[in-house]
Amino acid sequence: MVTTRLHRTDLPAATRGAVVACTGPVYAATTADECLNSEVAVTLDTAAGRVFAKGLRSHHPSVWTQQRGVALNPHVTPLSPRLLCKVDDGD
Repeated sequence: MVTTRLHRTDLPAATRGAVVACTGPVYAATTADECLNSEVAVTLDTAAGRVFAKGLRSHHPSVWTQQRGVALNPHVTPLSPRLLCKVDDGD
C-alpha cells in the first residue's frame, strides 16, 4: 500500500520531542523520497550519529507491519540495525 509521505516538521511537537528523547538533539533531517511504505521515513543527523526513523499513524491499515518489525527486531539484529526505540504518541 502506497502512502503519502510526511516530513519531520509535519509531526506533532510531542512526537518530535519523543524522538529527540531517544536520539538526542537532531541537527538535520532528510526525508526519504522512495519506498512509500511509511508515512514518515527520515534520516536524522544527531550528536550520536545518523539514525533512520520511520512510522505510520496508529490508525493506518498497514501499522501492523511496523508492529511486526518491532517484535522481530531482537531476532534479526545480526542482519539489520538494532531498534533504538519505539515511539507511540497515540496517533
